[in-house]
Amino acid sequence: MANNTSSRQAGHAARYVVARVLRGLFWCLKYAVILPLATMALMALFVLWKDNT
Repeated sequence: MANNTSSRQAGHAARYVVARVLRGLFWCLKYAVILPLATMALMALFVLWKDNT
């Protein structure tokens, strides 16, 4: 029984680590990739919009 309990705890710990790594990757994707690209797209839109008038 003790071996099963420790195995179950190890599974929970592994899932926690995987969840934290995935959360960090999603954070990097959001703040290092998506938000700068969205900002550049908005700036390009404003520049091109004002250029035609």
